[in-house]
Amino acid sequence: MARTIPPTSKKLASAFFFSLHGVLYLTIGAFHSVKRREVIIIFLRIDISPAAAAACLRQGESFKRKGLLKRWRGQLIFLRQGDFPVKQNEEDIVIRAIDVKRHYHGTGGVVTKALDGVNLDVFRGEYLSIMGPSGSGKSTLFNMIGGIDSPTEGMVFIDEIDVAQLDSYELAWLRCHKIGYIFQSYNILPVLTALENVTLPMIFAGNSPNEAREKGMDILKTVGLGDRALHRPFEMSGGQQQRVAVGRAIANDPVIILADEPTANLDVHTGEEIIDLLNRLRDDRGITIISATHDMKMLNVSDRILWIRDGKVQRLEKREDLDIQVGGIEGEDP
Repeated sequence: MARTIPPTSKKLASAFFFSLHGVLYLTIGAFHSVKRREVIIIFLRIDISPAAAAACLRQGESFKRKGLLKRWRGQLIFLRQGDFPVKQNEEDIVIRAIDVKRHYHGTGGVVTKALDGVNLDVFRGEYLSIMGPSGSGKSTLFNMIGGIDSPTEGMVFIDEIDVAQLDSYELAWLRCHKIGYIFQSYNILPVLTALENVTLPMIFAGNSPNEAREKGMDILKTVGLGDRALHRPFEMSGGQQQRVAVGRAIANDPVIILADEPTANLDVHTGEEIIDLLNRLRDDRGITIISATHDMKMLNVSDRILWIRDGKVQRLEKREDLDIQVGGIEGEDP
């Protein structure tokens, strides 16, 4: 019933099933490199709902065009369709961190363990808030998820792509198309208008200026700045600048938004508006929101809250299991 890759094969079947670590996959293209002794596979997970599988197929074709390939050395075992039932997951995992460690080696042999064995699954369309004191590893974890840094040990998967296996071009493409960033200090370019700031990622992604402008205006209307398109940052309030940053983050229809203390520099009312905006984007577009925050109002709209301390996951709880009040969380460690 099972068979292995013939060692002399140059091109394999264009579509087949195989199992890896107990998960069933469907390939949409595979090549065997005799010289490099590796199999290059363009693949799709199929342990999801039929509707999501159709969306993944379109996404997989996009990966094929962009050259994002998954590589395994050695031989693989193939299984024919019908060998065992396809599992249907209620929740689709978009980010998977497996025993992630990030160690920095200083002078005198001193090792700083910024992350020390983090395991985390983040579900598609989830609102996850991350809490922890300064130096706990929040920013390092953000860098891992955002493809900015690579782990010393362990693996980080974004949409089932092992980030460590991508070259610089593939990483740039992944960050441009799959991840949106929102910063505490906005980080929008002061010499550009709101529209130009929002359309800049689209130009980098290869969209024409006309397409970018049209989509940029739609995005500015979505974030409530349709009448501020030609205003520069010095002509806008802090809340309006953060709305521009949110618009820039969703410019290329990302799967994930990483928000680093997005309400820290805003007053209470404006902070609530940004929280409501992010929550609406999650509901309307299915974007996964991951936010580092100490804002209790943001925790209140989160699906889950992750506490991280000394580079380790201290606890991870669902929102409904917590008693969140203004000023603190019942049971939170001092």
